[in-house]
Amino acid sequence: MSHLSAKSLRPGCLSIVLILILLGMMVGLIGLTVQLPSRVYTTEQQKWLSYNSTFRVDQRAPEVNYRLSLTDASGLPAVPTKPVAFGARESHITADMDVRYKDHEGATVTAYDLRFAATYLVANPDAQHAITMEMNFPFPQTAAVLSEVTLVVDGAEPPGVTYSMQGINWKAALDPGQERKVEVRYRAEGVGSFGYGVPPSQRMSDFDLRVTIRGAQKINIPESALEPTARQDAAQNVAHETVLSWRYLNTITNRNVQVELPALPRLAYAQRVDRLGQFFLQLALAAPLLTALFLLFWLAAMRLESLRVAREHTMMLGIGFFLFYPLFIFSAGFMDLPLAFVISLIVAGALVVGYVVRAIGKQMVTIYLVPLLIVFYCLLTRGLTAPRYLGMMLVISAVVLAALFMWRVSRHKPQAAPVEEAKPTTVAEEKQVAPTVEEITAPVEEGEQTPPHDAEDTQRYCAHCGQCIESSFQFCPRCGKDAQVTRQCARCGLEYIPTGEMPGFCPACGNSLAVE
Repeated sequence: MSHLSAKSLRPGCLSIVLILILLGMMVGLIGLTVQLPSRVYTTEQQKWLSYNSTFRVDQRAPEVNYRLSLTDASGLPAVPTKPVAFGARESHITADMDVRYKDHEGATVTAYDLRFAATYLVANPDAQHAITMEMNFPFPQTAAVLSEVTLVVDGAEPPGVTYSMQGINWKAALDPGQERKVEVRYRAEGVGSFGYGVPPSQRMSDFDLRVTIRGAQKINIPESALEPTARQDAAQNVAHETVLSWRYLNTITNRNVQVELPALPRLAYAQRVDRLGQFFLQLALAAPLLTALFLLFWLAAMRLESLRVAREHTMMLGIGFFLFYPLFIFSAGFMDLPLAFVISLIVAGALVVGYVVRAIGKQMVTIYLVPLLIVFYCLLTRGLTAPRYLGMMLVISAVVLAALFMWRVSRHKPQAAPVEEAKPTTVAEEKQVAPTVEEITAPVEEGEQTPPHDAEDTQRYCAHCGQCIESSFQFCPRCGKDAQVTRQCARCGLEYIPTGEMPGFCPACGNSLAVE
């Protein structure tokens, strides 16, 4: 067991090289992770993705303004009042989306054909005066082509309506209490997501939105978006159909409707890295700290077990532990996060466990290494992948580590030396027992043998756990560790545990202990 030594090991060239390798791996991982999103795309992929990202459809609600029409005493129109935004009394909207996936040199986007239809009920809120109503329906500014654009009021297209790429504008006079039903339709092509902006700071008396999505393999609703009130999934032949519904009455909200259509089923490596770039950067920054903490707890465990491990073994263990993080980051670009985590855990865990078994022994793997890998690989890394669980994972990790070290420390119980009862002696006995100065300083004559110690003085004990062992034992029957770490004087038989430098002479008889 050459890795254990009683002497302090000075850092040799190999230790310095391994430390530099570990530090270089940490710096390199952070640098590569920072630049990874900008390096994985080709120039053609970047241009194509940038071009398609501008076609997401975000439809805003129409603006309905009312202006009160008053006359003075002579019957002439008075000064017009300022317009007031009341919004539509009712909004009933449908959006049908046929999804398809577009691919260009390995990069994928989700495109869809949109058929938009909305019915708005506008009414004069004043039951005594006529008003002038102006309705402005804005088109999504990201749409390059709009087809089948129509605006119908009460079943017919009204006079004076104007169309442009910015939207549809229509003005009309409404009698007291009069209602008009306005229908707007168009077709467009979108990419990535669809949104509908709810009128801010206005009460929606009756709002109904129904989005039908065909052919999408995955649909996301952002947490910041307005939650749908109903969802229905149905399969029609091969294409999947999902119906999302929003139904709100007398509601005020500052959230909008948002539906995301990620290209995850056929996502390329570059897009996976781009989507997970922030998580990769957090993990790369946390990897050096987690590796340092792991080595710190490992060294504390070795100190607790009174084992001196060569620095080369510690550095190799740190390198093997750190390899989990680059393996996890780069494999996540080709597969889902749970699968990448499991594969990285198996590979890095087998590497670390195998090295410790060969270098130190199975006992340290069972007692310390496996719990430390569970804490740092499973609990803490899981907390980084799911920030909502990070606090709980930190608490669980602290409890596990505290329990592990408390259990091991409690096994090292101090053994009190037995107290012998004092026997009364007479003055004559004391004089007989006390040696003279001549006896103390008298040298041992050549050829005279010092009497060996009795059996009690030469009884052997394990240097690790204190178990009484026989002289023929090679290993301790209690702890299983090497029992041959003691030295014995050839002349008097004194057995002792060397600490620090090897003594030159026996402390009992003065015999030379130099190895010939």
